[in-house]
Amino acid sequence: MSAQAPPADDSQRDAADLRRSMRLTLWSYILRIGGPFLLIVVIRLYGAGPFGVYSVVVGILTLIMRVSLLGLDKGLLWWLPAQPPGHQREGIGAALILCTVTCALAAALVTVGLAPWIAAWAERPDAVPTLRWMAVSVVPMGLMEIFIHACAARRRPEAQIVIKDGLLPVLTPALAIGFHLAGLDALGLGLAHTLAMTIGALASAWLFHRVYAGTTWSAPRLLPPRALLVASRPLWLADLLATTLNRLDVYMLAAFSNPVTTGLFQGALQITQNILAVRTSFDSLVTVLVVEIQQRRDVPRLVRGFSHALGLVSLIVAPLTAFILAFAAWILPLLGDGFIAGVPAVWIMSFLFVIHGTLGMNQQILVGSGRGSWVPIDAVIAMLAGSLAYALLLPGYDLTGAGIASGLTYCVLSLLYVIQARIIVGVWPYDRGAANMLALIALAGLAMAGAWLGLHSVLGDAARVAGFLAFIAVFTPGALRLRRAPVVASPAPAVP
Repeated sequence: MSAQAPPADDSQRDAADLRRSMRLTLWSYILRIGGPFLLIVVIRLYGAGPFGVYSVVVGILTLIMRVSLLGLDKGLLWWLPAQPPGHQREGIGAALILCTVTCALAAALVTVGLAPWIAAWAERPDAVPTLRWMAVSVVPMGLMEIFIHACAARRRPEAQIVIKDGLLPVLTPALAIGFHLAGLDALGLGLAHTLAMTIGALASAWLFHRVYAGTTWSAPRLLPPRALLVASRPLWLADLLATTLNRLDVYMLAAFSNPVTTGLFQGALQITQNILAVRTSFDSLVTVLVVEIQQRRDVPRLVRGFSHALGLVSLIVAPLTAFILAFAAWILPLLGDGFIAGVPAVWIMSFLFVIHGTLGMNQQILVGSGRGSWVPIDAVIAMLAGSLAYALLLPGYDLTGAGIASGLTYCVLSLLYVIQARIIVGVWPYDRGAANMLALIALAGLAMAGAWLGLHSVLGDAARVAGFLAFIAVFTPGALRLRRAPVVASPAPAVP
């Protein structure tokens, strides 16, 4: 006999939530559109060297924060959707208390004793004052992550998309500019980071209160429920390794280069990281969808939902990448002297980041299916490959070598996720809509390349504008048509 087709409402609800996430992501980009321009001012005011030191310190503190969180933020994404409606706050209070204690202890250790050792390990002795100023930010950073993921577990990604991805990238440089004008010099960067993280934590707490309005707290407990701790353990290791991988460029540049080169590369990276940031705005919601769908073992719904998410991410990533490729040579010089050298690195990273910025979403299938223990192994493999690439390419190719190594690191990671998602689901988790989107992007890319190269002899550098307009002219009508395509619930496969 045949299994009944899954309710159309489930697929339509998944699509509605994903499209809402897309709208929020677009609004967040409008909110943070001034971020790159503020960053230009920050780098010009503080200099590439101090900005490089600041980037190293942020990387170190982010890793310390991830250690202190114990993986509980990501664990909530898996644990909360499985709880009965009346118990959805169970464990959140204990997670908040435990993470407050661990983050506060970590911040105190860095401030009191570890700052000089960490700075010496990073070969940045001048980072000690900045590290001490910024250490206190570990506490609001950690609490913000708990609030963000608790909201995402109820399909409310606003804290991630609007506050963390939208507000903070604008607020931090704006505060840094204000502190510099107030005469705080290099300490202004650290103070701006700490204050921005505090504001982000408070805003996330406010949203958390609204999302969970009407529910009651469970009885106080010293530790989160055992099931949450068990689920969080592999995700904790995965998070630590992912944070290390995301900052691998900083660590490798700190080891093989100098603060100025680090600052120049970070300026280039600030532009290309927008490609990766689009997908992360969807990650939490996709994880929750996979958890709910896998509990019902509904493979057709998983393929539909995942393909729809992939298509929505591509709708933003594709034109954003085209814009960066076209105008990087005009944007980078605005950061200051020497930044024009990063243009080849920006082009290379843009091409390679597109892969992780889309197909990297397969990681959420691993996490949502309870295979989070695979993710740390993937991260180790990618870091080994990336470290080797940095070691081989940095000495001879400088910024361009760093761009190649960074892009290859993420490509290795995405390839592992794609293969493992296929193993877990049993089929490729992509439908015809995903293939159509890929074909559209390829066609628009060819139009861009043709216009840019074909008109370069006539228009010179202005041909990049024609190339970008050609991409938009081809991509926009096709994207609108794909965007309007309904999400149809197909029959479930026959069960013998």
